[in-house]
Amino acid sequence: MRKILLTAASLFLLSGCATVFNPSNDIITVHAQDNDTKIFIDGNYMGNGNVTYPVARGKSLMIAGEKKGCAPVMIQTQKTLAGITLLNVFFWPGFIIDAATGAIQKTDPVIYNLRLNCD
Repeated sequence: MRKILLTAASLFLLSGCATVFNPSNDIITVHAQDNDTKIFIDGNYMGNGNVTYPVARGKSLMIAGEKKGCAPVMIQTQKTLAGITLLNVFFWPGFIIDAATGAIQKTDPVIYNLRLNCD
């Protein structure tokens, strides 16, 4: 029993709020205006039309859309402060832990619309 309590206490003390309560990935959705638009994420082909993709916390991705006869479009995902991180005000080492793990940020927005300029 003592071992379990020590393990639980050390896990609590070594974790920040965002690291514990938030998922490690955000799911983004990419919508293209046409179903035959090819969608690439970080240079890798992901599909046509609509794509969902997991993004690790604290990471930015480059989204690209291509279609024959249209100018390609590129969008970089944006990040913002994860609200749960503010609970670290009660346990300030949690800020350091959340910053080190990337959990201090989340992807925002999670829906991206690709509008290609076609002739």
